[in-house]
Amino acid sequence: MIHKMYALYDLFGVDFVESMNNQYGLVNDDEEHIVIVQNIELKNNIASLGRIEMLQYNKQMNLRNFFYKKAPGQRKSPFPTIVVTLDSLSHESNGKNEFESKFSRKISAILSGNCKINKELKPILNLHQNEISIISDTLKETISIKPKDKYLYTIKINGFYTGESEYYNGIKKNSIENLYSGYYHLSESKEIQGKDFTCSICRSNSKTAWGYVSTFNFYTSKTDHQPIAGGFMKERAHYNYPVCPECAEKLYKMKPLIENYFNYRFCGLNYFLIPEFISVSLNKNYIKDILELFVTDNREETKIGKLSLGKNRSIVEDDTEDIFESLSESKNIANYTMLFYQQNNQEFKILSTLEGIFPSQFEKIFTTKDIVESYEVFHKLKGLKKDAIDNHKFTFNGIVKAFFPINSKMEGDFTKAFLEISRAIFMQSTIEYNYILDRIVKVIRKQFINEQYWSIYTLKGLMLLHFLIELGSINKEKPKFKEVNLNKKYCDFFTEHSSVFGTNSAKAVFLIGVLCQFLLNIQQRERSCTPFRKKLNSLKLNPELITKLYPQIIEKLEQYDSNYYKELETDISSLLITESLDVLNNNEISFYFVLGMTLSKKLKIDKNEKGDNND
Repeated sequence: MIHKMYALYDLFGVDFVESMNNQYGLVNDDEEHIVIVQNIELKNNIASLGRIEMLQYNKQMNLRNFFYKKAPGQRKSPFPTIVVTLDSLSHESNGKNEFESKFSRKISAILSGNCKINKELKPILNLHQNEISIISDTLKETISIKPKDKYLYTIKINGFYTGESEYYNGIKKNSIENLYSGYYHLSESKEIQGKDFTCSICRSNSKTAWGYVSTFNFYTSKTDHQPIAGGFMKERAHYNYPVCPECAEKLYKMKPLIENYFNYRFCGLNYFLIPEFISVSLNKNYIKDILELFVTDNREETKIGKLSLGKNRSIVEDDTEDIFESLSESKNIANYTMLFYQQNNQEFKILSTLEGIFPSQFEKIFTTKDIVESYEVFHKLKGLKKDAIDNHKFTFNGIVKAFFPINSKMEGDFTKAFLEISRAIFMQSTIEYNYILDRIVKVIRKQFINEQYWSIYTLKGLMLLHFLIELGSINKEKPKFKEVNLNKKYCDFFTEHSSVFGTNSAKAVFLIGVLCQFLLNIQQRERSCTPFRKKLNSLKLNPELITKLYPQIIEKLEQYDSNYYKELETDISSLLITESLDVLNNNEISFYFVLGMTLSKKLKIDKNEKGDNND
C-alpha cells in the first residue's frame, strides 16, 4: 500500500499535495473532544489565571487555534494542548516532599520546552507549577460533570490561542524544522541515520537513510516488543526499512490526502482503497477520471447512490460509503488495493489487505448480484416479513454479516471470517463450502430453537450460497444424478436452483421438509400448536433421523385425515430409491430440510389446502 500511495504523489501534482499539507503535524480528524480553555493574562512578565471556557472540538479550530498534536512514543508535543482525564489529574508520590500528577508532569515538560525557545513564556511555566493545585481542582470539577467524555486542555494567552499567539511563532517554526525528526531519532538525544543506502521506496541510492518512517504506525520499529524471532536491534532499523528524506517527506504529505479522499467505511470497518495504474503513459484522461471518483470538492458526493453512474444501486447498505460500482465500469488501466484497518490512538492494526483487484472483478460482483437477485424464490414470498422480501437484495450488510457478524455482543465477533469471505468475493478466490454451510446452519438452528425468524435466515443462507457458487468462490461439482420424473413445479424449481441441488438426496430431503411444514400447518389450524416440531431435534438432522421422520409425517397426516399429498410422497420415494442419504453431510441435510419448510408455500400443489407458515 505504501508504494501505491507514494506513486500517487506525482499524479496529483505538488500544488494539490501541498494544499493538503499539515505542516505542524497536528491532529486532522474530527475527534469528539470537549476543549477546556484556560485563559491566562501575561503582562509585565507576570502571568495570572483567568476564566475557564468550554468549547466543542472541531478539526478546523484545531488546525487554526488549539494546535492539538499527538506525539509518538516517549516524545512530547511542542504545543500546550493535551488530553486530560480524571486519572491523569490524580496525584502521585514522586519520591520527594511534593505530589504531582501525569497532567502536571506533561504540561510542565511541554512548557519547559517552550521556554527554551521563547524565554518570554517562563511566567506561564511558573504559573502552572505554582498554581497546579488550583488548575487541577478546576479541571476535576469540570470533568466530573461528564467523566466519560474526552477532554482537551489548552491555553489562551491574552485572548489568543496557541495557533494565533505571537509567543508561539518561534515554537511553530521549530516544529516545522523538527517535523521529521522522529524518523531518525531513537530517543530525544539519540540520532541514528544510515549512510549510502538504497531507499526502499524510490529504489535510488541515497547518502542518508532513515529507519523509523512509520507512516501509519503499522510498522513500529521503536517499540519494545518486536514480532521477530531473536529480537530486533532498533539502532539498525534503517537496514530493515531504509527511506530517504525526500521519500519520507512525500509519504508524510500524502498521508492527509489518503485519509481524506481514499478512506471509506465498509460494514462498520475502516478501509483504504488505493488505485495503482498499470502505466502512467496511458491515456491521461482515464487516469484523471478515475482519480476524480475519489477526489471531489464535496466529500459527500462519494456516498451511496450519489456516485453510481445513474443506476442507484449498491453492494453495501446504510451510510456506508461505496464507489465499487463506479470502479466496475472503468477500464482495466488500474488495479486496487483494499486495506482494512483498526486504529486506536497511536495503534494502527491491519486487519486484511486485498491487492490487485481489477475493475472487471468489481463488474463480475455486480453481474453475479443481478443474477442471484433475479431468482423468483426471493420475491414476494407470502408469510415472511416485508423487509425480508422486497428488500431481499444481496448486500454484505444484509447477507454476509447475517452469518458472520462484526463485534456482535449477542453472536460473537466473526470479523476475521467476514474479511476472508470478502476477500474471496472481491478477488474471486475460493472459500471452503462446508465452512460456509456450517455457519449458515448454526445461525438458522439458533433462530429455529428460539422460534424467531428462521425462514428469513434460511433464505439469506440460500442467497449467500447461490452468490458464492455463481461467482466461482465455491466450487461445487456439477449435478450427477439419475433423472426422476417429478411434478413440473418441483422440476422447474430444481432446475432453477441446480447449482445448489446437486443430488437426488438433496431434493428428497428438501421435499420432506416441504411435507413436514404442510403437517405443521395442519396442526396449527386444528390444535393451535405444532407438537410435531419437537421431533425435528432442533434441526440437528442426519440420515437416520430423516429416515424416521418421513414415515412419521405421513402417519400424522393420515391421523388428521388430511393426507392430500400422495403425489408429493410418491416423488419423494422415487428420489430416495435412486440414492442414499449418506451422500449428504448432516449440515446439508439440516439446510435442505429447513429450506423445504421455508418454501413450502411456493411449492404447494393442492389449492384446497389452506394454512399458514408459522414462523
